[in-house]
Amino acid sequence: MKDFFKAVEASAEEYMESYKVDLDKRPAEKQRLEEEHRKENMEKLRKDMEKSGGETVVVSTGLKDKIRGAKP
Repeated sequence: MKDFFKAVEASAEEYMESYKVDLDKRPAEKQRLEEEHRKENMEKLRKDMEKSGGETVVVSTGLKDKIRGAKP
């Protein structure tokens, strides 16, 4: 029985040293990637606005017709 508890304790230590460290890094990495993606989208939007020369551009998604129930 002592061997079993030694094995459990060794596994717990391995988890804390190896796996938990990696799991703790994941939320920060996810947040960093989301922020990077957000910055890229803002840069793309800025470039698109520069190309349009400040003109207002209307993009039709087709959702308006679907919401009202109109047939295309």
